[in-house]
Amino acid sequence: MGNSCFGAAEKSNNKNVVQLVKMDGKIMEFSASILVKDVLQTFSGYNVALSRDALQHLPLNSRLKLGDMYYLIPSVENYETAEGSPKVEKEEGGSVKRIKVVITRQQLQDLLSKQVLAVDFLSGLKCTDDEKCRTIWKPELESIPEEHEIRSIF
Repeated sequence: MGNSCFGAAEKSNNKNVVQLVKMDGKIMEFSASILVKDVLQTFSGYNVALSRDALQHLPLNSRLKLGDMYYLIPSVENYETAEGSPKVEKEEGGSVKRIKVVITRQQLQDLLSKQVLAVDFLSGLKCTDDEKCRTIWKPELESIPEEHEIRSIF
């Protein structure tokens, strides 16, 4: 009746193969039942799951059954690299923040030619006006009249 996170594997159209769906949508087929650990020897940094959005992956000693469909998903520690983002090692107790900086072409040329250090350049971008730094931008929209207000206008 309801949604189940840990349901059985989806059934394949072909009962004689194990289907493994990769992240790019391509389907690999195995003609015999195979262990998860044997699949993952080829795909390090990935896990096998019962659905594409599964929160838990199958244990390494699980056997993939003929006629079922499974999904190859990136492991949690490799998820960022699988999505195209650079993997960043975190120091103990530290944190990582990503920022986006808009600069002019001249500023970019200075940075690339090493005339200006990136740290010096970014430190010059700090907001010095406390009033502007604390202000949160909100769009200025005209009020939308309610139905009873529209009738009173006419």
